[in-house]
Amino acid sequence: MENPFVFGNPVRGASFIGRQRERQRLRRALQQGRSTLITGEPRMGKTSLLLAVKNDIEGFPESERSHVCYLDAYALTGWRVPQFWQAALESIRHLPSVRQAYDSAKREQFGTFLLERLFLQLEKEDRKLILILDEFDRILHEPGLSRAEFYGGLRSLASRYNSLVLIIAARQSTDTLNSSTQEYSRTGSPYFNFMEEITVSTFTDKDVEQLLAKASFSEKEQQYLADLSGGHPYILQVAAHFWYEMHAEQRDPAQYCEAVVWQAFHQVESILRDTWRLWSPYQQMAFTMAALEAMPGLLSQREFDVNRLLDDLPDVGPEQRQIIQRGFLREDATKRCGATPTSAMMTWFLAEELTRLLRPANPDIAAWLRAQQWEGYLRQSEREAIGKALAALKPLLQNGISTFVKAAVEAFIRM
Repeated sequence: MENPFVFGNPVRGASFIGRQRERQRLRRALQQGRSTLITGEPRMGKTSLLLAVKNDIEGFPESERSHVCYLDAYALTGWRVPQFWQAALESIRHLPSVRQAYDSAKREQFGTFLLERLFLQLEKEDRKLILILDEFDRILHEPGLSRAEFYGGLRSLASRYNSLVLIIAARQSTDTLNSSTQEYSRTGSPYFNFMEEITVSTFTDKDVEQLLAKASFSEKEQQYLADLSGGHPYILQVAAHFWYEMHAEQRDPAQYCEAVVWQAFHQVESILRDTWRLWSPYQQMAFTMAALEAMPGLLSQREFDVNRLLDDLPDVGPEQRQIIQRGFLREDATKRCGATPTSAMMTWFLAEELTRLLRPANPDIAAWLRAQQWEGYLRQSEREAIGKALAALKPLLQNGISTFVKAAVEAFIRM
């Protein structure tokens, strides 16, 4: 039987599962003419959700009066504003009611004033253009698009006319997008604060169960894969893929479990590194504190004392809540940090980073702090506290990720 767990490309059609709450929120927003920002970490399924929503829209009773345009920002390299609007308006330019307004706007390089006439005419016809922009973060690095004319035009048109609704997907939150584009605003007014933000996070237990039901895994195996992935859709799909392959070979459970764990980690490691890189220094600190507290528990060893470290570091409560919302931490009242990592693999990624750092006899912790861009956010006493804490952790990490993999396999055998 063909492996039912495929990873890499966006999930389409009947293969798409879950996200009912997000789809319902998007539908309500569309019905009310509100624009939305779908945000989330890499590989959380933002593109898959956009494609599912596109299919949903085309199945709505009112779909004949809605015109959908999907643009992937990766395909907009080198574009300028006129090219963007020509592509965005492709599905409506032949409508008799807007043809004249479209031709006028095109002659004038799609200036905002003439685009207003077009969307006003579209509104009179009770029609709407639903413009779906994927990977919007990329536009921030396109000189021909990342300018006041473009951002201001999107905001003005979408906020003034019900005939234009935006659905944007980005890794960054509304606040971060506003900060990233603030230099282009002459008045200082944020460009994206008119949009409703929807965060795509980890799968619910029901979604995990539905995905794993594609194979005849035992209840024990399903629980283990759920724990290993923390409900992260990509990590779960990857782990289930390799588990299915190894399981079919009828190996000893300990052998195929270890093989799966190693292959899954190597497959998702680049995604985890990308996620880490995109976090702010305070977000990285928030996760690090929770991971340091969790590491000894993963190895069935004594708890790592983070009390002094937490007392000496700046408050990262807001950033911790952000990472909880985005699915990499969950609340845990039994922890001094108040949270613990959802997926063991992100903790392993950090452990691997720290192992490389601590391997030399005299590790250069100051250089590591600079590489993470933490140094400018910490006082000297705080840097010293981190240095002492990491030095105390060195015996725990002397064998790197191998120790964590071994512990994970033993945990499966004991289940």
